[in-house]
Amino acid sequence: MTDYTIRCAGLAPAPALQALEREAGARFRAIGMTAIADGDPTPLWILDERAAQNRLYVAMAPSGAPAGFL
Repeated sequence: MTDYTIRCAGLAPAPALQALEREAGARFRAIGMTAIADGDPTPLWILDERAAQNRLYVAMAPSGAPAGFL
C-alpha cells in the first residue's frame, strides 16, 4: 500500500496534471472507450484558475509526483 498525501494544489503543476489525465484516459482504450482515451485533458487555464481559487486538490505520491487530482 502506498501512502499518498492530499493537499490543496496551490500553484499547481498544471502540465503535469494534464499528462496524468491523459495517462488515466488512455486506460479506457483497452475496453473500447476510445472517445475517453482520445479526449482532451482539462485546459491549463481551468487548472490554473481552480488552483488560484484553492479549488484544486492533488494526491501526491511519496516520491513527490502528482498521482491524481480533483
